[in-house]
Amino acid sequence: AKLHFALMAIQTHSPDLPLTPGTVYSYNVSWTGASGAHDFKSSGLLKDDPDPTNPPSTSPDFIRRQLALGYKPGQLPTFVMPGLGIEKLRICHGSCRKAHGLGKDGLASLDFLIREPVLKEEHEKRPQMTFLTGDQIYADEVASALIPVLTNLGNELVGKPETIPLVGSRSCSSTTADLPAFSRTKLIRNTAKFTSDAAQNHLISFGEFCATYLIGLNIKNWPDELMQLKDDLKVEDLGFLDSLEPTASLADLLTGLPTDAKEKAKELTARKNQYLEEVENLIRFRDAVPFVTRALANTVVYMIFDDHEITDDWYLTKNWRDQVLTAPLGVTILRNGLIAYALFQGWGNDPLAFIPDPAIPYSPDNQKLMELSLQLYTGATVPDNSVANQVDKLLGFDGADPPVRWHYSVVAGPTTAYVLDCRTRRHYDRRYSPPALLSNNALVDQLPLTAPGPGAEVVLIIAQ
Repeated sequence: AKLHFALMAIQTHSPDLPLTPGTVYSYNVSWTGASGAHDFKSSGLLKDDPDPTNPPSTSPDFIRRQLALGYKPGQLPTFVMPGLGIEKLRICHGSCRKAHGLGKDGLASLDFLIREPVLKEEHEKRPQMTFLTGDQIYADEVASALIPVLTNLGNELVGKPETIPLVGSRSCSSTTADLPAFSRTKLIRNTAKFTSDAAQNHLISFGEFCATYLIGLNIKNWPDELMQLKDDLKVEDLGFLDSLEPTASLADLLTGLPTDAKEKAKELTARKNQYLEEVENLIRFRDAVPFVTRALANTVVYMIFDDHEITDDWYLTKNWRDQVLTAPLGVTILRNGLIAYALFQGWGNDPLAFIPDPAIPYSPDNQKLMELSLQLYTGATVPDNSVANQVDKLLGFDGADPPVRWHYSVVAGPTTAYVLDCRTRRHYDRRYSPPALLSNNALVDQLPLTAPGPGAEVVLIIAQ
């Protein structure tokens, strides 16, 4: 209903229109909708909002909601192409981002690394490529203040609550009433068969996965209730947690408060202390999001999936895989997480693999996944089970290697980078032993026995 994706792929087939090494390029995006034609400027994306020199009178505790996409007033976002020689190559590397992680968001420092050379016009010092090789979201470690927002935002994006399979023919809806904060550990471990130790707020629905990405990427997606969070909360402000219990119909599947009065009081105290600590870290993360948005708009970015983006211990052993793939809830969560990954990360990593063009080596299975994903979440019931069965086959849930291709390579200046998929094409010798991260066939597919790109001085192999 309200979830829209656009990917703009620009190919320079003409020899008269190359992208020159070491050169800075700006770009604009224009679009037309019911309200007319728009671009970055007309949509107010080239200025701070609100203006820090004139904050709105209704908000004395001014919080900047958006930074201009360029680094000067009215300036478009830019990127710089890698230079030809290894001494001119500047690559940044980032890892994991957890919304309520300790300390400041490290990815926000990328904005500083870009901003200083832009303002000083020392473009040779700018990062030319950024590889983010860790968890861009944490599906199994979600702040308690965040999970109800993600559930509600997810349902708004999709247009309706999703049906969540439980045990046998039982199901529930992806709502804060059916799946409240602090309640999901038993469901995730006993019904989905996951093994995460931090599953009390584990993401479940497709909408929740998408909402988590959107919250992490753009401050405009943060609702007022999160923007108004302050770090002066006290335990006495958290009385609403006292009655946060699963509904009676789901009490046997979800984690509720202990019935013993002493144990209940102890658990409530632990929850409230955890809530306060998470909020303090969440505020720090929130205030860094505008800098992350601007940084990602001003450098070329590549990503790779990691375990927490789906769940901890993902495909850790053959036994784990077999148990989860025979549990309807486990399959549902894996499917939702992988499709969200495809839309928010995989598609942008290798656009040509998803575009049906006979002139380029695209993947029909990748393109089919995109088609089916749309059908999966727009039917009379969400998800559509007949479509889900087709998607599950593409994702390799039937035990075969997944037809969908997640690995890719990047040729840029003096480097060729091979980014591997060490998660979905593993080989298991034994049921409980650690696997080979790549099967023999996967190794051949992902690291071809051919020379790297022309002029490559350094080959990067990125594995997770």
